[in-house]
Amino acid sequence: MDLQKEISALSFDRQRLLELLLESEATGTSGASRIGRRLDAEPAEVSFAQQRLWFLQKLNPSETAYNTPAALRVAGDLRREILQKVFDFLIVRHEALRLVFREKKGRVWQIAQKPFPVEIIEENLTEIRTPERDLPVERLVVKDIGTPFDLETGPLFRVHLYRLGVAEHILLLNMHHIISDGWSLGVIIDEFAALYRDFTLGKNPSLPELEIQYPDFAVWEKKMVESPAWRAQLDYWKKHLAGRVESLKIASAATNGARRTGSVETVSILLRAGLTAEIKRVCAAEHFTLYTFLLAGFQLLLYRYTGRKNFIIGSPVANRNRAETERLIGCFINPLAIRAKLDGDLSFGDLLKETEKTVLDAFENQEIPFELILDAIRRERNEPHKRLFNVWFVLQNAPLAELELPALKVSNYKLPRLASQFDIAMNVNETGDEIHCAIDYSTEMFDSAFIRRMLEHFRNILSAAASSRETKLREISLEEVSPVVSARTVAPDDEDDFDF
Repeated sequence: MDLQKEISALSFDRQRLLELLLESEATGTSGASRIGRRLDAEPAEVSFAQQRLWFLQKLNPSETAYNTPAALRVAGDLRREILQKVFDFLIVRHEALRLVFREKKGRVWQIAQKPFPVEIIEENLTEIRTPERDLPVERLVVKDIGTPFDLETGPLFRVHLYRLGVAEHILLLNMHHIISDGWSLGVIIDEFAALYRDFTLGKNPSLPELEIQYPDFAVWEKKMVESPAWRAQLDYWKKHLAGRVESLKIASAATNGARRTGSVETVSILLRAGLTAEIKRVCAAEHFTLYTFLLAGFQLLLYRYTGRKNFIIGSPVANRNRAETERLIGCFINPLAIRAKLDGDLSFGDLLKETEKTVLDAFENQEIPFELILDAIRRERNEPHKRLFNVWFVLQNAPLAELELPALKVSNYKLPRLASQFDIAMNVNETGDEIHCAIDYSTEMFDSAFIRRMLEHFRNILSAAASSRETKLREISLEEVSPVVSARTVAPDDEDDFDF
């Protein structure tokens, strides 16, 4: 295998992450070299992320914002007995799928139950004609993903199978975030495919044995709290987040209206191939990652909408930078608090450089749990309940490609969003030659017309920035104009009076 060729084929973001991981190994900044198994598989206390999720769920037992579902559309001869065998194997393989949580004397423990047969809840919808089937299917899916979990009794992993026809099914998987994250959904889908293929062909499972289980990670995490590596990371975040930070308050007509449904809706747009190619050309030529470019554009969008110059955006990392955790199901995701400092006199090129430095520093200090950072910041500011950010930005991996299994074709089934932890969550992913941008938003605060316009302004900012990095931030028009950058200059005294 040509290693250099393999590395060159990686996206810019993955190349940069690889560089950071190699640097951390060389300098020892990643702390302990390996995560080992706990003795005799004794019960473990919850991880820091699990502690927060336990508290939030107990505070509101009917909450479903922390349900993490995924669904697959399965076409072909689905063998029900093989499906059962696959999920029964996964229950044995991953302790996380068998976890329940109990509190004792103020400490919360995660307890792995003995393996059990997975209940695959089936719904037969074959009697409903195809044109009329979408609505009842969606209602069932919404009902099932909107059903809360009981963390003390479990199970925290549910499987539903909707039979639409002889050769057409939807397979819904749902887990609580306390045992799962987005990466975990990818793991379970990959392993589902591998196991289904092996069992159908009469083979033994080909999956490699797991080195550790999620509770082992939780035990290791507790030991790392006093390590020099994590103390240094905590010092970085305390310095990075020190001083006054402005809250983001995005004004919308919906905030003063009567629309108070409490639901979450999504609006999306596509960055067409021409603009996407231009953005990637700039990134390649000037050695910026796609993530950095898009995040800088999002920061500028928020600056122009709010007038805030110093604010924080939340953005997740998978936190899977160790071989032992790569194939585990569990709650590893770690939010990063990305601080933006903007000024109308900066050029977009200046913003890119500042954003790149902030992102690289954040990635180098990503291991320490966000919960420890939040506790330290709240103590220093004497703000025990204040949120650090209410806006979220994520550049996602490409959506699930169609899986070829024996007598089956498996593709992604798009699920509705029922709840959100943020006022606005920007989700960006590459779809072939285009970039898909979607905002999940609270209908209590915004309406679809406002969010659609916001996305159009985001696209216009990216188009202008790709054309010229030397234009000052205040001169970049939110509207689509030709040439891309507006000639109108905003006077310094009018910097906060934005014309949308």
